[in-house]
Amino acid sequence: MSILELVADRQAIWSSTANSLKFGIDSARKTSFFLSIGGALVASLASMQAADGVARTILISVGAVSLAISGIIGSRVLTSEHIRKQIRARAASEALKREAYLYAAAAGDYSDLDTSNSKLKAVLDEIESQVADLTLVQRQANGTGSSPRTSLSFGDYLKARVEAQIAFYSRKSAQYSNSSKVLHAAEFALAFVAAILTALAGAIGKGAFDIAAIIGVLTTCAAAVVAHLQASRYDELIISYRAAAAKLEKLKATTDEKTTPVAALANATEEILAAETNSWQAIWSDKSK
Repeated sequence: MSILELVADRQAIWSSTANSLKFGIDSARKTSFFLSIGGALVASLASMQAADGVARTILISVGAVSLAISGIIGSRVLTSEHIRKQIRARAASEALKREAYLYAAAAGDYSDLDTSNSKLKAVLDEIESQVADLTLVQRQANGTGSSPRTSLSFGDYLKARVEAQIAFYSRKSAQYSNSSKVLHAAEFALAFVAAILTALAGAIGKGAFDIAAIIGVLTTCAAAVVAHLQASRYDELIISYRAAAAKLEKLKATTDEKTTPVAALANATEEILAAETNSWQAIWSDKSK
């Protein structure tokens, strides 16, 4: 096995580890979000039941359990420690991938073929030493990963690295944009209806429904939507991904295979991707504080 294949194998492991940790965090965040909203709705329904009725007791119990589970998820899963683990695993994966692509293009510190193997091995050891404590949550690789395993020509590098990253950033930013629009619209609608009901509450009175309870549910749901939007970091990630995609598109459009060696393309590309990775880490590191 070559050193490049070894790095690709290790990158695949850390990528699978990061994906697993992210899936757990995202699932916990969504579960907590829906439990918070469900708990608020149930509490509102309970307030409309007879004080000594069985339905009221059941609804109060369901609401209390929902909020309790949401609290447990927040304190046990959605912690700064869990978020930092995911950040560090993904950072290790991206760092290994970056070094593998530089090596495959004989770029950066790997331009000297006589020393490139020893340099890549040293970098592998350094990167993995920084995440040695994460071996407890390490996962098996799901597939062969996304790092190169052989040397790359200009065309190979352009397709595998530049075009693939542009497609990834475009796809993820579109996905996050759709989610962000839905959440922003939901928050606005909830806040709007709550404001209208508040203005009309004095004139309508309690009547058959407890207007104050409904307003409370709406404001609670709106707050839950805002909290979920902020926790997901959709807006910040959209900006970061679109900016990186635009830079890569410009690099692709202004780089010609006839005049630019693959090493120069790799150096420019990896600089852009390293900056985006740093931006991504900063976004989530701020969340984990």
